[in-house]
Amino acid sequence: VSVAAQIPRQKMTIPIMVGSSNHETKVARTEMYGPLLVIQREQAGPLFSDEKQQPLLLSGLLKKTMDDLASRPESRYQAIPDYYRTMTAASSAGFDYLLVCNAQLLTGPFPAQLQLVARTAHFALLRSPGTR
Repeated sequence: VSVAAQIPRQKMTIPIMVGSSNHETKVARTEMYGPLLVIQREQAGPLFSDEKQQPLLLSGLLKKTMDDLASRPESRYQAIPDYYRTMTAASSAGFDYLLVCNAQLLTGPFPAQLQLVARTAHFALLRSPGTR
């Protein structure tokens, strides 16, 4: 059973992609998992919704959550990402679940307020407090 199979349908889930975003590294690419959660697991999540680049506009609770996340300094681009702060910010912004990709690359425990739901060698599924 996949980690994603543990996510209830119609929740708000964000992928946390650990590792280099450069395609020239040996770190497995994980950019496809966010869109796959939307089409295969009926999740609401961030896609390519930059109004300056794509004709895809967010609305409702997902827009509110994404706007909240974007307003948090810890969610912005960092030369050396702090994935733990990013996870905390995504949860605080309102995401129900976080799919941590390349979780094996993390060097510390997950933030204490996030519940570990499922784990494989490369993925971890975390649930935000108060999520059913």
